[in-house]
Amino acid sequence: MTEQRPLTGREYTSLLSLVGSLDAMTEAIPGLEGRGQTEALKTALDTGATALRLICDTVPLKKLARIQQDMRHTRIYTKVEAPGIRTVDTEHHRYVPARVLNQLVDYVAQHECFLCDKTDVEARRCPIREMMEEALPHELAYRATDGKCRWSGVVLGTGEWED
Repeated sequence: MTEQRPLTGREYTSLLSLVGSLDAMTEAIPGLEGRGQTEALKTALDTGATALRLICDTVPLKKLARIQQDMRHTRIYTKVEAPGIRTVDTEHHRYVPARVLNQLVDYVAQHECFLCDKTDVEARRCPIREMMEEALPHELAYRATDGKCRWSGVVLGTGEWED
């Protein structure tokens, strides 16, 4: 029997990427039928699905059940980047280069949050705070737990937290 052990955060994200890749491949095969490689693509898809099953065998059953439940509310997109295109739109999302998003968040922090004088009650309902928390990388998107906005007076500085 294969040893089951918890997933790290990176492994969880990679597992979702694998699922998304297999879904994207499934959708791509019909569009490439005219190229004569349908069987090779189906074989590659089967191999990927087998690898996914073997990986899932190493994950505790409770975690797999939780992942299955989470997947009902998760969409995984395959992003295609082309040189010179600044943003990529999908049905539900717009992908913006990290550098541009970082500069925008820095600008908002410097012009809206640095001199903010909202009360604690106002800060809890502040749409700017909510947007900042959604826009920042996960490790920096901390939440105000005591009702006080931690963005008030912040100066980020472009590039300090770029990937």
